[in-house]
Amino acid sequence: MPGAAGSATATAFATGTNSASASAEVVGGNHGAGGLNGIDVSGNVGATAIGANSAAASVTAVNGSGGFSALLNVNGGDGAGASLTNAPFAMVNPGGSISLSQTVTAGSGGAAYAGGGNGGDASSTLSQSGTNLGNVSLTAIANGGNGGNGGAGSGGVGGAATAYSQASSGTGAALAVAMANAGSGGGNAHNVFAKDGATTSATSIATTNRVGNQAEASAQAGGGATTNAVSSAATNNLSSGQSAQVVVGTTTAAAATSIAFANGGTSAYALSNPGTTVFGNATAMPTDIAAMTPGSDVAATLLRPSSQLLGAGVLGANYNGAGEPESYTGSELFTFDSFNSGELYAGFVSANDLFDANPPGFKSMTLTLDVADGGTLYDHVWSFDNLTSLDSFLTDKVLDLGYATDPAMTISLSYNLTADGNGGLGFGFAFATGVPENVASTPLPGALPLFVSGLGALGLLGWRRRKKAAAAAP
Repeated sequence: MPGAAGSATATAFATGTNSASASAEVVGGNHGAGGLNGIDVSGNVGATAIGANSAAASVTAVNGSGGFSALLNVNGGDGAGASLTNAPFAMVNPGGSISLSQTVTAGSGGAAYAGGGNGGDASSTLSQSGTNLGNVSLTAIANGGNGGNGGAGSGGVGGAATAYSQASSGTGAALAVAMANAGSGGGNAHNVFAKDGATTSATSIATTNRVGNQAEASAQAGGGATTNAVSSAATNNLSSGQSAQVVVGTTTAAAATSIAFANGGTSAYALSNPGTTVFGNATAMPTDIAAMTPGSDVAATLLRPSSQLLGAGVLGANYNGAGEPESYTGSELFTFDSFNSGELYAGFVSANDLFDANPPGFKSMTLTLDVADGGTLYDHVWSFDNLTSLDSFLTDKVLDLGYATDPAMTISLSYNLTADGNGGLGFGFAFATGVPENVASTPLPGALPLFVSGLGALGLLGWRRRKKAAAAAP
C-alpha cells in the first residue's frame, strides 16, 4: 500500500501590555511510495500578535513532497503547491509598530525511475497599511519546490515562485521585502537535468507619510529558468503636499535584486552603488545635497541663497547577466503642491561609472525628463551609445528648464540602460528653482516697471518657449 502523507495545522496567539510576538510553523507530511502527490497545508497556519506599542507575527508553511515510485512505469508524485495571503496579523495602539513575516515553501517532486515528479509552485502575498501605524516592516518569501530525480526518464521541473510585499506607514518608517526563489529541476541517470522553475517574480512597495521617515523597498528573484523579475517602489509623502517616488525594476535571465529608498525634508542621499541589479533613492524637498558632493557648476546654480531645492535622487544598475543583453529601468517622480516660483534648474551632479573598466559591456542608455506645471514646461529624451558622452553629460551639468510657476508641478526623470558585459552605472541629480544669475538686483527707473508690466504678459510665453528650446541642447 502507498504511504499516505499527513496533514497539519498550526496557530499562534499572543498579547502583551507593551509588546507581543507570535510565531507559527506548519509542515506537511511527505508521501511514501506510490507516486502520490504532496499535501497542501499552507492554508492551515496563522499567527496573531496584539501589543500596545509593538507587535510581531510570523508564519512558515512547508508543503508535503510527492511520493517516490519503485514501479518502472509510474512517475514520482508532484510536490504540493503553496499559497499564502496575509496569514500573520498584528494589532497595536496608534503610533505603535508592527513586524510581519511570511514564508511559503512548496513541496518537492518525488523521485522515480520512470520520471521525477514536478516541484510545486509557491506564492506569498503580504500587505499592511494604516494612517495611525508607526514603523511597519513586512517580509514575504516564496520558495518553489524542487523537481524529483528520474532514472531512465527525465527529472521533474522545478516550481515557480511569486512574492509580493506592500508596507505603508502613517507616522513611521516603512520596510517592504519580497523574495522569490524557483525550485531546481531534477536530474536523471544520464546526468540530464530538467528545467528549473519557469519564472520568479518579486515585488516590493513601501510608503511613508512623514518628514524624515524612510521608505525602503527591496526585492530578490532567483532560479527562474526563463525570467527573474524584480520591482521596488518607495514613496515619501510629506504633509505639505510634496512627495518623492522612486521605482526600479528589471526582468533578466539571471537572478536579480532591486532596492529603492525615499525620504523627505532631510539631507539627500549620497551617490553610492549598493551592488544590487537596479537601485534608486529619492528625497523630496531636501535640506541639502552635500552628501552628493556637487561640483562647482551645480553648486553655483542650485545652491545660491535665492534658490530652493525641490528634489534630489540617485538611479543606477549593475549588469548581472552572462554575456546576453539585459535592460534595466528606473524612474523618479517628484510632486509639488507648493514651491517658490522661479527659473527651474536640473543639475546632474556626478556619475559612478563601473563600465569604465569594461567599455564594451555598455551598449546604450536613454534619459527622459518631463516637467509639468499646469501644462508641459519641459520634455526631452537623450540617447547615448558611448561612455565618454554619457559621463560628460552626467557630471556637473546644469540645465535651465524654463520658468516654473507655483502652485503645482511634477518632475519625472527616467532611464533605460542596456548592457551585455560586466559593469554598472549610478548617477545623481537634483532640481531647484531660483533667480537667474544675470538678473540685476539694482532698482529699476521709476517709469520702467510700467513699461515692463505692459509687455510682460505678451512676452512671457515666447520667453518660456525659447528657454525650453535652449535647455534641450545636450
